[in-house]
Amino acid sequence: MHEDVALEFARWLSPAFAIWCNDRIKELLKYGMTATQPTLEQMVDNPDLVIELAVKLKEERAEKEKLQQEGKELHARLAEQAPKVAFANAIEASKSSCLIGELAKIITQNGYEIGQNRLFKWLRNNGYLGKKGEYYNIPNQLYIEQGLFELKKGVRSGNEGVMHTTITTKVTGKGCSYFINKFLGGR
Repeated sequence: MHEDVALEFARWLSPAFAIWCNDRIKELLKYGMTATQPTLEQMVDNPDLVIELAVKLKEERAEKEKLQQEGKELHARLAEQAPKVAFANAIEASKSSCLIGELAKIITQNGYEIGQNRLFKWLRNNGYLGKKGEYYNIPNQLYIEQGLFELKKGVRSGNEGVMHTTITTKVTGKGCSYFINKFLGGR
């Protein structure tokens, strides 16, 4: 079938080329190989050339087989990771956000031992959250703009009925994906 396609294409290019291709195909089918006249003459003059060509052919086939095997392994790995990728994409696209304590639990469930307090400390020490005063545990503006955090403002009633404004730092879906990869990326 492949020879028919080759001949059809050769005919389209030129009748003389089609005849030449037909001769090479017959040669290939009859002798198991084909070569140009200069190569044939070199093969007669230098029998080592035949061995070199056979070794090159063997190496090419081994390389092709290796690449096919790697392709199969990559397809299998891709199929295995597809549900995880879909889950990660769903988290990242999520419009809801989670508390830092919830993120710590997710990271811990996936094999990296960290609690809420240690995660807060890590976020402060690595510049994601403020360390002092009214900015304590408030995200750095850069990371809010990157979409990793959001702030939830609320009001609570304090002692003697005094109203206080509260600010809660929450991690967005994109932030969850980012920090999960940061902590578990090397695994």
